[in-house]
Amino acid sequence: MLFSPTIHMPICLPPSSYTHTPSVASPVCVVTGASRGLGRAIALALGAQGARVAVNYAASAGAAEEVAAQIKAAGGDAIVVGANVGQREDIDKLFQVSEGGV
Repeated sequence: MLFSPTIHMPICLPPSSYTHTPSVASPVCVVTGASRGLGRAIALALGAQGARVAVNYAASAGAAEEVAAQIKAAGGDAIVVGANVGQREDIDKLFQVSEGGV
């Protein structure tokens, strides 16, 4: 069995991808594995800082929805995007949805 660690790295999209007037105070951040663990903590922290967060998950849709709800309840903005970052097509989908949805 191979061990493949997941790196939870927030990816903030450039201002040209924003759907409204860009603001340095509200970047769009894609957080992989954001439904649990370290990814969840990163997503919540970014949301609390005013970032617009794309909450990514591979299998835990319910947990990802909870994270997005917590970000919104705190006054932030978030969307939930299911995508397996091990699949090229899913990565493309993740960024297409993130660019248009948050």
